[in-house]
Amino acid sequence: MKSEDRQKINIGSIVQANPETCEWGPSLVIVTGLKRWGVTGYTHIPFQGDAFIRLKWADIEVTGGVAVWDHDRGSSDEKELKDSPEQSEI
Repeated sequence: MKSEDRQKINIGSIVQANPETCEWGPSLVIVTGLKRWGVTGYTHIPFQGDAFIRLKWADIEVTGGVAVWDHDRGSSDEKELKDSPEQSEI
């Protein structure tokens, strides 16, 4: 991963694990934490639950996507409503 791509990743971003360098590849991972060495996040395994994983910067690529639903924070629409000034005035 290029260093300029790292700045595009935030909590809630979706990254993809590189199948050439990582056993989790090509899983899509929702980022839950940013670390100096890479990211922490999770991927969902149907009928089994979530797998929480750590990936080095060299093992991921930016997808440009952001999770609509996040197990820890609810949907991104709900978060936008909670953070919007209109909602705080109600």
